Amino acid sequence: MGWIRVSDDFYDNDKFSEVGPLGVALHFAAMGFCNRNLTDGFFKKNKARLFLDFDGIGITTSQSDCFGVGVDGDDAVKLVIEWMMASELWHECGHGCEECHSREDGGEPGGDEYLIHDYLKFQFSRQEIEEKAEKARARKEAWKARQAVERSSEQRSERGKNGVRNAAGTLAEHDNPTPTPTPTPTPTKDSFFVPQNESLGGSPKPGTSPEPESASAPRCARHPYGNPEDENCRGCKRVKDAEKAQELQAEIAEKAARTAAAERRRNCKLCGGSGWIDLPDDSGVIDCECKTPIPNLQLVHDATNQRRSAS
Repeated sequence: MGWIRVSDDFYDNDKFSEVGPLGVALHFAAMGFCNRNLTDGFFKKNKARLFLDFDGIGITTSQSDCFGVGVDGDDAVKLVIEWMMASELWHECGHGCEECHSREDGGEPGGDEYLIHDYLKFQFSRQEIEEKAEKARARKEAWKARQAVERSSEQRSERGKNGVRNAAGTLAEHDNPTPTPTPTPTPTKDSFFVPQNESLGGSPKPGTSPEPESASAPRCARHPYGNPEDENCRGCKRVKDAEKAQELQAEIAEKAARTAAAERRRNCKLCGGSGWIDLPDDSGVIDCECKTPIPNLQLVHDATNQRRSAS
């Protein structure tokens, strides 16, 4: 979405006083059309009648003591367009405005066109808008490329660290490749989970270092060090069922979080759903808060608005 530039004292111009409020409304509608379609102020004559809906709007052209005479609908549109020509807010083919003729493109509309007076004096041209958009696209692509390189470097570094840790763990396991725990479990009625570092009436053989399969997972009271023989144990089954239930809950929570994040980005008013925000000095882009929470993002957004207002 773009904006047209209009000064707050525009109505001090006598031309707007000549065309009245209907002419002002039609003029700004035409400017919005030209800015949105990058026409540099040119637009078709048949399009001018469609900018605004004049149905039900009447214009009194003459008034007597008893009654008045006027036009409405399409005739009202034609009358307002005539006012635009007479006030020289708009030009048609063969106009004599030297300021508009001094434009690089000649400022001469075709036989089926109108031209907004001094359009390029206050609004951006098609070339300027396209160049600015291309520069912004190039900045974003360069920033994304840098981020990809940094992420790749971090991943390689993390894989290297994991390799060192895995190698160290493998050496430690080689010291005692076949631990042989010999516990003598004496579970109570209510015992279901037992701490990993407590005995149940027995102890490992001297010289062995029994370790559970997972340091964090709870174990059945009968098999505190795991169930390598995969016996049909109800306690172990309950443990596995509990672990699966926890994993399912984690997956559901993660899916809900991803859905909420996607919805938050689609409805974001700062970046319009792109996930990126230009820096105030046009030096790059940053992640929008809908993508990655950034404490100073609002400050950057405010600075961007201030810069645009100043320009």
